Amino acid sequence: MTVCSWRRAWYRKRFKLDAADTNQLVERWVDLPAQGWWSGDVHLHHPSSEPAQREYLVQYALAEDVHVVNLLEMGHHTGTEFVQAGFGRKFRVRRGDFALVSGQEDPRSTFGHIIGLNLQAMVCDTSTS
Repeated sequence: MTVCSWRRAWYRKRFKLDAADTNQLVERWVDLPAQGWWSGDVHLHHPSSEPAQREYLVQYALAEDVHVVNLLEMGHHTGTEFVQAGFGRKFRVRRGDFALVSGQEDPRSTFGHIIGLNLQAMVCDTSTS
């Protein structure tokens, strides 16, 4: 068990954490999903090819209350980094109202890059970039 302290300038609360504890520490002011608004992160670089990586990312989404996490495989002139398990519906990971979705960031250059979300396959053949 861990004793923690959570503090803002106007609020302070001491609490104990247990590995099995699922209590929320902060109450919602507004239930935005109930109003049709779902939080998301459109730019996350993290591999998802291993089951442990996907579980870590689902736990991240649950902890941060981020309902849609777009995982970007990053292409550059020598290949890719942050390799995804795959693309399309078959490779999405869902837990309740939370989802991991694969995408691509490419090409990387001094002029910037383009992000593709919810892809069915890699758009750019990075082996020839």
